[in-house]
Amino acid sequence: MEFTYNQQHESNTKYTKVALVGLLHVALGYGLVQSLSKVNVHFDHPIETMLELTPLKAPPPPPPPKEPPKPKVAEAPKPVPIPQPEVVTPPPEPVETVQAQVTSDPAPAEPAPAQPAAAPASDSGTPGNIGTAVMADGCATPEYPAKALRNNETGTTTLALLVGADGHVESAKVQSSSGSRELDRAAVSALSMCKFKPGIASNGQPQAGWARLDYVWKLDS
Repeated sequence: MEFTYNQQHESNTKYTKVALVGLLHVALGYGLVQSLSKVNVHFDHPIETMLELTPLKAPPPPPPPKEPPKPKVAEAPKPVPIPQPEVVTPPPEPVETVQAQVTSDPAPAEPAPAQPAAAPASDSGTPGNIGTAVMADGCATPEYPAKALRNNETGTTTLALLVGADGHVESAKVQSSSGSRELDRAAVSALSMCKFKPGIASNGQPQAGWARLDYVWKLDS
């Protein structure tokens, strides 16, 4: 009977040890799980993260602002030209007392025969029946106008000269044309510079009067 009790006591002690060992394993397992959940992982080298950056396209620039339309300036109406009346100008009368163009010497005029002194001029200034003018001294002959010389113009110019009391010509007019305006102008221009014998009044004093002078234009053959 004593043997049985000892065996039972030993069996209980064995079961108790097995249970303690099992509890110890459970506790160790639980502690291991808890420790694993709190493990800190350390790396010797930092982990490099490579990020590939894709450049973004810049947005297109905004269009330039449109200039406001310039205001149109109304043009002033162009003035309409007023038609001017056509003025008809009559051709000027030939002027005898002009300076002739000098180019060459013509043939000397034939000397006029001596005549009585010119009669006094009338009050109207228009010569009437007048005598031939007599030169008081030598007078240079008129020079042949170049145009008349080129055109071989000839003729006789008859002048009416108003000779003053001092013998100088106060006025000269073409009484009879030579047919050439150039020759007539040259005769008036040159012969008006000559000095003539004045008319003699009834009291023997010189007086102004009209006298006639013929000048012949001719070319040497």
